[in-house]
Amino acid sequence: MRKGKRTLLVVAMITAFIAAGLFLPALARAGQLEPPPGAVDESGNPIPTMHTLDELYNKLEELSSKLTAVEAKVDALCSPDSDGDGMPDPLDNCLMTANPDQADSDADGYGDPCDRFSDLNNGTVRDNDTGLIWLKNANCFGRKNWADAMADAAGLAHGSCGLTDGSVAGDWDLPTKEEWPAFVDKSYSWPALCNAAGTGKWSEGDAFTGVQSDTYWSSTEKVDETDRAWRVYMDSGGVDNGPKSNDYYVWPVRSGN
Repeated sequence: MRKGKRTLLVVAMITAFIAAGLFLPALARAGQLEPPPGAVDESGNPIPTMHTLDELYNKLEELSSKLTAVEAKVDALCSPDSDGDGMPDPLDNCLMTANPDQADSDADGYGDPCDRFSDLNNGTVRDNDTGLIWLKNANCFGRKNWADAMADAAGLAHGSCGLTDGSVAGDWDLPTKEEWPAFVDKSYSWPALCNAAGTGKWSEGDAFTGVQSDTYWSSTEKVDETDRAWRVYMDSGGVDNGPKSNDYYVWPVRSGN
């Protein structure tokens, strides 16, 4: 199929050049360069304006460029479809993960399933690696001790912190000790977080806002010392524990269900 379409395009281009050689000189001689205003021929028809050979050859070059672009498009359409989503690889915005409608909600050129994070445009961001939903604003509550941080997260709901997701109090929590390492990206520091596409370091609004290169609470208490809880250092991505009386940042998360 691919070979046949390429052959047709080549034939079309050759035909165009042959036509140019046969007819362009004649077309160039037809009409007048600058006919007088309102001039007509013996049949009463307006006298056409003659085009120079340069103009006609320029037009032919433009046509040749368009045919080349069509040929490239045909090549793409005849290419493999590695993820079986109906979109050939050269045109697919998510090469190895099916994305049939080519959804790209953040318009970054990477399909939603291939993004590390997807901004859901309702005050939340989905982590496509874990399925968890994070509050887009990573600094809605400021610094709190552990008990207050837990209460703030549990009370979060639609209408607060920029949320328009329909969530209710009780849907949100602090991340667990295990969820933090799955979230951070130690390839980067200050903060240890990647951008939405997963191709570079986080910057403001991509996809989160207000991220602090500082310490955030987890919901997990230290088993053998109940006056301590686990925390993450967002400057490096490291996790350890500290006294619950300390004040750290609050970044709520909820399930994707």
